[in-house]
Amino acid sequence: MTSKNLFINYHKLERTQRLWAFWLLLYLAAMSVLSFTFEMLSLSDYHAVTSDLIGMPDVRSFCFTVFSAVFCGIHGFLYLHSRKKADFFLSLPLSRKQLFFASYWNGILFYLIPFAAYKLISFVIADVSGQILSRNTALFHLSCSLLLSFLGFLLLYHTVILGMLLCGKLAVSLLAILLLFFYGTYAVIFPVELYCRMFFQTFYRSELLLTFKDNASPFCLYQSLVRTATDGSWQLSSHLAQMVLLLCLCVCSLVLDVYLFQKRSAESIESTLAFPTCAKYIRPLLAVPAALYCGFFLQKSAPDPASYVWLFVGIAFGAVTAHSFFQISFLGNVRSFLQNKRALLFSLSLSAAIACIFIFDLFSYDSFLPSRKNVASMAVSIDGVDTNDTYAAPPEAALQEMHLQGDSLNTAYTWCQSLSASERIAETSYTSAVILYRTTSGQNIYRRYPIADPDVLFAFDPVYTSDKYKKGMFPLLSGIGHTAKRNLIWSDGISHYVLDLNTEEKEELLSIYSEEMISLSLSTLQTEFPCGSLTLAYPRTDTGDGGLIYPSFHRTINYLKAHQIPAQNTIENYMLVSAERFRILENGYRASEALYESEEDLTKLASQLVVRDFAVNPLLYPVNPSCEILLKTKDPASGSILEADCALRR
Repeated sequence: MTSKNLFINYHKLERTQRLWAFWLLLYLAAMSVLSFTFEMLSLSDYHAVTSDLIGMPDVRSFCFTVFSAVFCGIHGFLYLHSRKKADFFLSLPLSRKQLFFASYWNGILFYLIPFAAYKLISFVIADVSGQILSRNTALFHLSCSLLLSFLGFLLLYHTVILGMLLCGKLAVSLLAILLLFFYGTYAVIFPVELYCRMFFQTFYRSELLLTFKDNASPFCLYQSLVRTATDGSWQLSSHLAQMVLLLCLCVCSLVLDVYLFQKRSAESIESTLAFPTCAKYIRPLLAVPAALYCGFFLQKSAPDPASYVWLFVGIAFGAVTAHSFFQISFLGNVRSFLQNKRALLFSLSLSAAIACIFIFDLFSYDSFLPSRKNVASMAVSIDGVDTNDTYAAPPEAALQEMHLQGDSLNTAYTWCQSLSASERIAETSYTSAVILYRTTSGQNIYRRYPIADPDVLFAFDPVYTSDKYKKGMFPLLSGIGHTAKRNLIWSDGISHYVLDLNTEEKEELLSIYSEEMISLSLSTLQTEFPCGSLTLAYPRTDTGDGGLIYPSFHRTINYLKAHQIPAQNTIENYMLVSAERFRILENGYRASEALYESEEDLTKLASQLVVRDFAVNPLLYPVNPSCEILLKTKDPASGSILEADCALRR
């Protein structure tokens, strides 16, 4: 019988012996189809379900792929950890390469057939239900989903096989698989980010670190590709670089697996490491991250943060512990756990050197400022100013939407220059500002600068009163030209009115409001709390793009009053029923302290209250953070009770 016929017969025999694994995965795929069907029946918005399923992988697909890769990889090469089975299989008249691919191809088939059936059946169910708007688009997204899932399976599958080949004992192989899945992200990139946050005062985030974090380990690479899918919309071109990286890693890991399988000796079953020569490389790869983690956590809990004694004590402890663990667990050498002192010294030295890079800022991270000619635009978010996400963009969104250019850019850059050049004592600073520099080369550079005192903050006022800043910070200002199908809702925190305005009137009101909001200065925020809000929202919802109205917005208030809106109302104008004062506990819960029901108490209290949602500038005009007031008022027209969460002015 030829070698080819032997391979085919063995391949069939191996598949028959492992058939129960195929039926298990087929059962899980059937359960996924059933789960999808029930989800479609229970939700009214079928499109949200089907678009995610037939687009990129949903949670079920992701979990099925990861489980299949781990299960098929371990099950297909489990015989390598049994002396009796290994001797039998390795004695067959087949080459090592043929023996490897017999198990390898079966593992792929066991995943691919159930998964493809699950996806296709779910697609047919969605199509029959009439939830697919464009069949061609849906088929394209389904093809992309199958491709990405298959490549993700291959990468994880190859990683599991690598873990099974590197170690002679099953328990150690499982640990190796776990390390290989996450090593690059959590043993290399994450410690670097922790040390950046600890030692660099201007560190906020790094897109380079985020990119490496998503691509530095097999599991995180596949997860990041899956996570980018939203509502079935996924373009292959926008993720081409990651897909190419995924494909290259699949090929390289397969070549490495085949090479190691051919070189693996039968005697390696009795040793923890199948390739003992790898020990000198694995030892520092485990010891250095462990040392850096221990140093970080000891330094964070140190009584004196200015002293780095605990940092180096932690580094020494982590390196010695990891070195000893490796000697005992991987080499089985209990008595001489401190052998190979040269390797231990190397790990200690490397860990200490990495820590010194951050301590002494050898790459001048904190003092770096991009050249003005290389900055295309900027964005700024100041802590403690415009903090309510309902009426102002959250910091991350503001940084992405804001594009300071022209004079605003020049002023902001000069202001940031002064912040960068000043002494940085973050613990005693007045507040801080997050800056995003967008360079002409397309790079995004983030920095967080401490602001020493109010005078430095008010130097930012020319930028704060610019249209570029306000439109980036307040989404409502971008609503001009988009009011035809949306309502304008006014509220003073207690009452709510949908404005009876035509499109032209809504545009006029927003134009007036935009002018007054753009001219709003930081000094005004020190003297005024908002007295109302405007929200641009679609019908049948009261959530949308919101903006606050300040008492100094005279033209906006007069326009509202002309349309019968009580925009001048304050809490004192309401018929107060009761007010209950709560103390905010450390665990976040509230404890009732007092109940005010008499007219005299309520009148006195009303002048001190501000609606909680309007206390948006705790830095410039703070409120009492330790208490809340639940205010109840009576609507004279309907007789109903209106409630509002309030805060006490300081």
